[in-house]
Amino acid sequence: MEHLDKMRQHAKVVMWTFDWMLPKIRWEPFMKFLPHFDALFTTMGSAVNWREVTKIPVYTLRQGIDPKFHYTQQHPKTVDVGFIGNLSRDSRKKWLQTIERGIGKKIRVFSSSFGKKLVSVIGHSKIIIGDAYPGSEDKGYWSNRVYVMLGCGAFFICRHIKGIEEEFENFRHLVWAKNDAEMINLIKIYLKDEKSRERIAEAGYRLVREKYQYKDRIAKMLEILK
Repeated sequence: MEHLDKMRQHAKVVMWTFDWMLPKIRWEPFMKFLPHFDALFTTMGSAVNWREVTKIPVYTLRQGIDPKFHYTQQHPKTVDVGFIGNLSRDSRKKWLQTIERGIGKKIRVFSSSFGKKLVSVIGHSKIIIGDAYPGSEDKGYWSNRVYVMLGCGAFFICRHIKGIEEEFENFRHLVWAKNDAEMINLIKIYLKDEKSRERIAEAGYRLVREKYQYKDRIAKMLEILK
């Protein structure tokens, strides 16, 4: 840690961390480093009482996209409803089963999709649905998956999360549902409405390209540090 303190003599040193909603094993090792930084940037919003965690300044800074990796590909829409993510939690498996029963269709699960494969999966899918980490809906936390899905041109239906209105507009950039019944109904509606899917997907894609690239996030960080 001595090298961090030496760096602080010449420049501000900050930490930008993600996914604090996940088990402590993912982020607790960073805690001992916090006193050696000038500021902490996190995607967590108000989910953590930062005064109990650290005395250094804490700012919310969401994630984003990199156009080199996140872009669109047009393919025949061979997948009605897709989900991109792992099935490590039983609650997620049960959630997907509930949605499947409601829409009367099998959901294609792509558990390890990154890079070109991710772009291809989204290009083949009419609708991509998004889960939320348990308990996060009212805490202002969402992962970079929202930006990545839109940045690859997905028509994206996700669970509503507190604060998402600050960056996206419902039914314009994406669509969110406040419960499973609403999500099921929205999927049924948009499976039949290709024009609206294309319009919303295009608007979401343009938004993240224009405002939420990582270069934009870094510019915001530098502005805050000034």
